Amino acid sequence: MAEKQNNSDKQPIIFKKKRGGISLTKGEIKHIKSERKKLRKQMKQRGLKKRQDFEVTAASLGLYFDKRKWGLLFWWLHGRAFWALLGALIALLFLLFLASLVTQMRGHFTINLSDDLMKAGFTLSETQDFAKPNVQLFSDPVVDVPCISLASIPEDVDQHEGNHSDTYFAYTFFMRNESDFAVDYVYDLSINNESKNLSSASWIMLFQNGKMRFFAEAKEDGSIEMIPASNVNDRGYPNPWMKEVVQDQNQFELVGSRGSTDYYRVHPIPFESEDIIVTGDRQNIDSYEIDKYTIVIWLEGDDPDCTDDLIEGHLGLEMNFQLIDEDSQNLKTDIWTTVSTLLDEIVDYLIFWDD
Repeated sequence: MAEKQNNSDKQPIIFKKKRGGISLTKGEIKHIKSERKKLRKQMKQRGLKKRQDFEVTAASLGLYFDKRKWGLLFWWLHGRAFWALLGALIALLFLLFLASLVTQMRGHFTINLSDDLMKAGFTLSETQDFAKPNVQLFSDPVVDVPCISLASIPEDVDQHEGNHSDTYFAYTFFMRNESDFAVDYVYDLSINNESKNLSSASWIMLFQNGKMRFFAEAKEDGSIEMIPASNVNDRGYPNPWMKEVVQDQNQFELVGSRGSTDYYRVHPIPFESEDIIVTGDRQNIDSYEIDKYTIVIWLEGDDPDCTDDLIEGHLGLEMNFQLIDEDSQNLKTDIWTTVSTLLDEIVDYLIFWDD
């Protein structure tokens, strides 16, 4: 009986785990995994969430395994497993291609996560409860919209979910970090297709976690397209509601007062380039933290470029998210380590399972 127990504690020949070049028993492997899990929990409670910090601490306590380089790869590329893997990859690429075509045909506003951000565990949703998580979102465009005023945008425009367009385009979505680590990411809001130079009269609000900035294309001479114009001082926007949530207070200039009412001139932020409206970043997004975004697009009636020449024009936008480069490689390693560990567990189960 003792000999049988000793044999059952041995590792399979192909998938041996080692530490310091010495093969470990199943009991030792189980102990190391258990202690690593406890250590990760303790470090997260102390605010230490970086993968690198965890691995350094675990190594100092002997809670590590020697890294494998090619063992699993050779196993997967052997015999029928190779053809099964190749077929699965081809099928996956075909499905991704079809999904891309559907998106291009259906949506004029899309939200995209980079491959690294998807692998890191980020998901998108039109609702804050993430009842239907996804890795890409799109919204059908609004059609036949009139030129309206900034003052026509309702005060609760950021208090909805999904598409809530009217005489303007408005879309709210959420992004959640479902990894075990704090992550930094960058984003850009850009124009992906356009006709009749519709962007020249399009004004855009970007809400990020309740704070808002708004943007408009600069004039031909590069100056800001302010409304009312800089030489108009007898009118303005009375006590604009968005002043309470605007991120940059310099976007409002007090023009004057009439009685108890103040009037403001609006200073939109110019587009960063011909195709890029704005870029930005988010630092240290904690595990299961949620970011909320609302995009609002309208044709500004006080913009001199809002003319009949824009009739039947269209504008397509997209918002792209990706990991900050310095974190990308670390997270790639984390994902491969997770997959490798999962495969090891599956193989161990198949080999050691005893009826």
